This record gives sequence, structure tokens and C-alpha cells, in this order.
Amino acid sequence: MIAAMEQAQRAERAFEVVLPRLAAAYHSGKLVPFIGAGMSVPRAVGWQTLVEGLEERLVSDGADATATQADSDDLIRCANAAAQALRAGAFVDALRAALFSPAHSDIPGQTLALAHL
Repeated sequence: MIAAMEQAQRAERAFEVVLPRLAAAYHSGKLVPFIGAGMSVPRAVGWQTLVEGLEERLVSDGADATATQADSDDLIRCANAAAQALRAGAFVDALRAALFSPAHSDIPGQTLALAHL
């Protein structure tokens, strides 16, 4: 327990040293924030849930779902198949329905913090 507390304190001190350097690099144009899909969670769903949501739309049209328990390569194939199977207009509607979590309507704190830079 004590070791974990000491490690957390060291990480906090390191962050206090690094943060001003990151901010300076950002403001001088030498740093571009790169964000991944996780910045939108929980408002937007993760990759697996998104593909499953697209496939649910296909299943309602008579196709089979395959994304459940898929590895990353299978998930990519499932996403491509779902995107191709849904017509252009239907794809936009299916994507919109599958992408956002109805249980979380707020913008995630980490996304707001980055936006305030």
C-alpha cells in the first residue's frame, strides 16, 4: 500500500514537471495533440460495440452478425462487410445509431480538458 502511494506521488511530481513543458511545446507549435478513439468514451462507443451495432442493423435486414468475440483482424473484416452491405444513406443512419451511447450524453472530461488548451 505504501509503495503504491509513493509511486502515485512520484507520478504526480513527474506530471507537474512534464505538463509545463508540454504546454510550452504546444504553444510554440512543436506539439500536436493526437487523440485516439478512447477520448470519446463513454459518449461514443468503442470499436467492438460500434461494429456490433452496425451488424445489428444488418441482422434486422436478414444478415448474420459475426463481430461478437472477434479479434481485431476479424473486427476489421466485419466492419468492412457491414459498411459495404449498408447502402450509403442506410450506412449513415446505422453509424449514427451505433456510434453514440444513449446512456452518456455529456462530452467526456478528457475531451473537454484537451479542448480548453
